[in-house]
Amino acid sequence: MKSTKIVATFGPSIASEKKIRDLVEHGVNLFRINCSHGQAEDFKKAAKIIKGGSQTARYPVGMLFDLGGPKLRLGKYPEEAEVKKGESIWLYSKPNGNGKAFTVNYPEIISAIKKGDKIYVDDGNIEFTVTKSEKGKVELRAENSGKFIAGKGINLPDTKIPIPTITEKDKKDLKAAVELGADYIGLSFVRSPNDIKEAKGLIKKHGGDLRVIAKLEKKEAIQNLEEIINLSDGVMVARGDLGVEHKPEKLPLLQ
Repeated sequence: MKSTKIVATFGPSIASEKKIRDLVEHGVNLFRINCSHGQAEDFKKAAKIIKGGSQTARYPVGMLFDLGGPKLRLGKYPEEAEVKKGESIWLYSKPNGNGKAFTVNYPEIISAIKKGDKIYVDDGNIEFTVTKSEKGKVELRAENSGKFIAGKGINLPDTKIPIPTITEKDKKDLKAAVELGADYIGLSFVRSPNDIKEAKGLIKKHGGDLRVIAKLEKKEAIQNLEEIINLSDGVMVARGDLGVEHKPEKLPLLQ
């Protein structure tokens, strides 16, 4: 038995039983369903294809439902904005229509952002420092030049985010995972051991016994690492977001 397993993410390019069968024959052990894209009906179709294609496997083939979690993103904006180093840009809790003014998909985070906090956009490609924090808006100063584009991810390593780790959509997706016979849940943006306890409680509530994999991608997760590891059935080092929350050169040691 090989010690290292192979995980493949399910998507349009492998959405047939034949392709699943081919992948299993070449060594795939686990199929990941990304719950950030789709609803329960989509996951039902994916699970049916995975199960059908892995029926003849010589070894057990599992399914992991990777919950989307509270991914922070820039809100809608008519066009991208070029930001120059040293330039200021405003981030609003709701649409303003005032020049270079962006919103966020979780408006409640604006009130938690403080002067001096760092904000990283687009996987850290643009770094901002908060220079003003007012009701319903914050002013950001660009520390380097780049493009500010709607839908891009945001990281706030200095800010205590006032939103739950397990969103309402996550709860629905977790229920679907139990009903569809998944083996694992990937819990995104874990911040405390309570997140693991909540996930396991929801799994038990729905009559499942799925194992919980904690995705380590937040600074708070590293601060609570030992407790999170002790409660989890496994951990996933999500180096993309973690490399933004911490400096990339720290990643090998953290891992």
